[in-house]
Amino acid sequence: LQCDLVTPVQRDAVVADLGPDPLRQDADASVDRVQAALRGRRSSIGAALLDQRLVSGIGNVIRAEALHAARLHPRRPADSLTVEEFSTLWDHVVRIMRDAAELGRIVTAHRPDGGERNVYKQQTCGTCGRPVEVFALSGRTAYACPFDQPLDAIG
Repeated sequence: LQCDLVTPVQRDAVVADLGPDPLRQDADASVDRVQAALRGRRSSIGAALLDQRLVSGIGNVIRAEALHAARLHPRRPADSLTVEEFSTLWDHVVRIMRDAAELGRIVTAHRPDGGERNVYKQQTCGTCGRPVEVFALSGRTAYACPFDQPLDAIG
């Protein structure tokens, strides 16, 4: 990780390499751009979502919670998502990001134990109560509920 002071021209070059921002007014048009970039992509959807050149602003919490809401396992191949599945995932990403911007924090659940997330850094799933699977994915910790997000559920 590096932090440098840059000129406006250098900043513009960095921003030009970023994927669409789901919170921008043109977010609906961006969904097509992101989905097109996923075609033929052999990596997992969990890895793809953290690629800031593909889509900007998604971090580990949003990735975990949006994939859970869309019932998609992070290890699922990115190019295996149907148009409907990706559209549902995108809708969850946008909703979670908008809510987070408004609240100043990411809240996707109101659990009896006080937790505010369904799978991210949770021992049990906020929707079904089963143990959350924790594993490394592209150098980051990933979270999924094997019941709500079965890896074998493709298409």
